[in-house]
Amino acid sequence: MSSLSKLSIGILGLGLIGGSLARSLRYKLPSIKIRAYDLNTVNLEAALADGAINDFDDLEGVVKVSDVVVLALPPLSNIDMIKKLSEIIGENSIVTDVSSVKTAIRAAVELAPEPFQRNFVLGHPIAGSERSCQYQPSPSFACLRVSERPNWTKEKRRHISLRSWRFRGF
Repeated sequence: MSSLSKLSIGILGLGLIGGSLARSLRYKLPSIKIRAYDLNTVNLEAALADGAINDFDDLEGVVKVSDVVVLALPPLSNIDMIKKLSEIIGENSIVTDVSSVKTAIRAAVELAPEPFQRNFVLGHPIAGSERSCQYQPSPSFACLRVSERPNWTKEKRRHISLRSWRFRGF
Protein backbone atom coordinates (compact mmCIF):
# COMPACT_ATOMS: atom_id res chain seq x y z
CA MET A 1 0.00 0.00 0.00
CA SER A 2 1.28 3.46 -0.88
CA SER A 3 2.31 5.91 1.80
CA LEU A 4 -0.09 8.35 0.15
CA SER A 5 -3.01 6.30 1.50
CA LYS A 6 -2.14 7.54 5.00
CA LEU A 7 -2.35 11.20 4.03
CA SER A 8 -5.28 13.56 4.26
CA ILE A 9 -5.86 15.31 0.94
CA GLY A 10 -7.72 18.60 0.62
CA ILE A 11 -9.01 19.51 -2.83
CA LEU A 12 -10.03 23.12 -3.37
CA GLY A 13 -12.39 23.08 -6.33
CA LEU A 14 -14.34 20.09 -7.58
CA GLY A 15 -14.78 21.01 -11.21
CA LEU A 16 -13.60 18.79 -14.04
CA ILE A 17 -9.98 18.48 -12.89
CA GLY A 18 -10.53 18.56 -9.12
CA GLY A 19 -13.41 16.09 -9.37
CA SER A 20 -11.43 13.80 -11.65
CA LEU A 21 -8.50 13.91 -9.25
CA ALA A 22 -10.77 13.02 -6.29
CA ARG A 23 -12.27 10.07 -8.20
CA SER A 24 -8.85 8.87 -9.32
CA LEU A 25 -7.43 9.04 -5.80
CA ARG A 26 -10.47 7.21 -4.43
CA TYR A 27 -10.18 4.51 -7.11
CA LYS A 28 -6.47 3.89 -6.56
CA LEU A 29 -6.37 4.52 -2.80
CA PRO A 30 -9.81 3.61 -1.40
CA SER A 31 -8.86 4.37 2.22
CA ILE A 32 -7.38 7.82 1.61
CA LYS A 33 -9.07 10.71 3.44
CA ILE A 34 -10.27 13.33 0.94
CA ARG A 35 -11.92 16.57 2.04
CA ALA A 36 -13.07 19.23 -0.37
CA TYR A 37 -13.97 22.89 -0.59
CA ASP A 38 -15.99 24.39 -3.41
CA LEU A 39 -18.41 27.30 -3.69
CA ASN A 40 -20.75 25.04 -5.69
CA THR A 41 -22.60 22.88 -3.17
CA VAL A 42 -24.02 20.74 -6.00
CA ASN A 43 -20.47 19.60 -6.86
CA LEU A 44 -19.71 18.90 -3.20
CA GLU A 45 -22.88 16.91 -2.62
CA ALA A 46 -22.43 14.92 -5.85
CA ALA A 47 -18.83 14.03 -4.97
CA LEU A 48 -19.90 13.00 -1.47
CA ALA A 49 -22.76 10.87 -2.83
CA ASP A 50 -20.38 9.22 -5.34
CA GLY A 51 -17.90 8.46 -2.58
CA ALA A 52 -15.16 10.49 -4.28
CA ILE A 53 -14.71 12.55 -1.10
CA ASN A 54 -15.18 11.73 2.56
CA ASP A 55 -16.59 15.11 3.48
CA PHE A 56 -16.50 18.82 2.75
CA ASP A 57 -16.11 21.93 4.82
CA ASP A 58 -15.31 25.61 4.58
CA LEU A 59 -11.86 26.63 3.38
CA GLU A 60 -10.19 26.74 6.79
CA GLY A 61 -11.81 23.46 7.86
CA VAL A 62 -10.38 21.65 4.84
CA VAL A 63 -6.94 23.25 4.88
CA LYS A 64 -6.23 22.88 8.62
CA VAL A 65 -6.52 19.06 8.52
CA SER A 66 -4.92 18.31 5.15
CA ASP A 67 -1.39 17.01 4.64
CA VAL A 68 -1.59 17.86 0.93
CA VAL A 69 -3.75 20.68 -0.45
CA VAL A 70 -4.52 20.77 -4.16
CA LEU A 71 -5.56 24.05 -5.78
CA ALA A 72 -7.99 22.92 -8.48
CA LEU A 73 -9.67 26.27 -9.09
CA PRO A 74 -9.44 28.38 -12.24
CA PRO A 75 -5.96 29.98 -12.47
CA LEU A 76 -7.04 33.49 -11.41
CA SER A 77 -8.91 32.04 -8.44
CA ASN A 78 -5.85 29.96 -7.53
CA ILE A 79 -3.78 33.16 -7.46
CA ASP A 80 -6.23 34.76 -5.02
CA MET A 81 -6.33 31.54 -2.98
CA ILE A 82 -2.53 31.44 -2.56
CA LYS A 83 -2.61 34.58 -0.41
CA LYS A 84 -5.42 33.19 1.76
CA LEU A 85 -3.74 29.81 2.14
CA SER A 86 -0.40 31.28 3.14
CA GLU A 87 -2.12 32.79 6.19
CA ILE A 88 -3.92 29.64 7.42
CA ILE A 89 -2.04 26.55 6.28
CA GLY A 90 0.18 24.48 8.55
CA GLU A 91 3.96 24.61 8.17
CA ASN A 92 4.20 20.94 7.19
CA SER A 93 1.42 20.85 4.61
CA ILE A 94 2.33 20.48 0.96
CA VAL A 95 0.42 22.68 -1.48
CA THR A 96 0.23 22.07 -5.21
CA ASP A 97 -1.87 23.32 -8.08
CA VAL A 98 -3.30 21.85 -11.25
CA SER A 99 -3.32 25.08 -13.25
CA SER A 100 -2.15 24.91 -16.81
CA VAL A 101 -0.35 28.25 -16.53
CA LYS A 102 2.62 28.75 -14.25
CA THR A 103 4.04 32.26 -14.58
CA ALA A 104 1.30 34.00 -12.59
CA ILE A 105 1.03 31.15 -10.08
CA ARG A 106 4.79 31.22 -9.48
CA ALA A 107 4.73 35.01 -9.04
CA ALA A 108 1.93 34.72 -6.44
CA VAL A 109 3.83 32.02 -4.54
CA GLU A 110 6.99 34.13 -4.52
CA LEU A 111 5.05 36.91 -2.75
CA ALA A 112 3.95 34.51 0.01
CA PRO A 113 5.92 33.92 3.24
CA GLU A 114 9.01 31.72 2.89
CA PRO A 115 7.58 28.66 4.74
CA PHE A 116 4.67 28.61 2.29
CA GLN A 117 7.03 28.95 -0.69
CA ARG A 118 9.12 26.06 0.58
CA ASN A 119 6.09 23.73 0.65
CA PHE A 120 4.48 24.77 -2.63
CA VAL A 121 4.98 22.48 -5.61
CA LEU A 122 3.98 23.77 -9.04
CA GLY A 123 2.09 20.99 -10.78
CA HIS A 124 0.41 20.34 -14.09
CA PRO A 125 -2.28 17.73 -14.73
CA ILE A 126 -1.92 15.31 -17.59
CA ALA A 127 -4.79 12.98 -18.38
CA GLY A 128 -3.97 10.70 -21.25
CA SER A 129 -1.36 12.32 -23.47
CA GLU A 130 -0.30 15.94 -23.61
CA ARG A 131 -1.35 15.75 -27.27
CA SER A 132 -4.92 14.65 -26.57
CA CYS A 133 -7.74 16.62 -25.01
CA GLN A 134 -10.36 13.92 -24.89
CA TYR A 135 -12.66 13.56 -21.93
CA GLN A 136 -11.97 10.37 -20.00
CA PRO A 137 -14.98 9.23 -17.95
CA SER A 138 -12.98 6.68 -15.96
CA PRO A 139 -10.70 7.59 -13.06
CA SER A 140 -7.59 7.72 -15.23
CA PHE A 141 -5.56 10.66 -14.02
CA ALA A 142 -2.28 9.66 -15.60
CA CYS A 143 0.16 11.87 -13.74
CA LEU A 144 0.83 15.22 -12.22
CA ARG A 145 3.95 16.78 -13.61
CA VAL A 146 5.93 18.57 -10.96
CA SER A 147 7.61 21.78 -12.02
CA GLU A 148 10.71 22.90 -10.25
CA ARG A 149 11.17 25.97 -8.12
CA PRO A 150 14.18 28.02 -9.22
CA ASN A 151 15.76 28.13 -5.76
CA TRP A 152 15.41 24.41 -4.98
CA THR A 153 18.37 22.06 -5.00
CA LYS A 154 18.11 18.84 -7.00
CA GLU A 155 17.59 16.83 -3.77
CA LYS A 156 14.85 19.21 -2.58
CA ARG A 157 12.97 18.90 -5.89
CA ARG A 158 13.20 15.13 -5.77
CA HIS A 159 12.10 14.97 -2.11
CA ILE A 160 9.13 17.28 -2.65
CA SER A 161 8.14 15.50 -5.87
CA LEU A 162 8.17 12.08 -4.24
CA ARG A 163 6.55 13.32 -1.06
CA SER A 164 3.81 15.15 -2.92
CA TRP A 165 2.61 12.79 -5.62
CA ARG A 166 3.46 9.52 -7.25
CA PHE A 167 0.78 9.59 -9.90
CA ARG A 168 2.04 6.89 -12.19
CA GLY A 169 0.44 4.19 -10.07
CA PHE A 170 0.59 6.18 -6.82
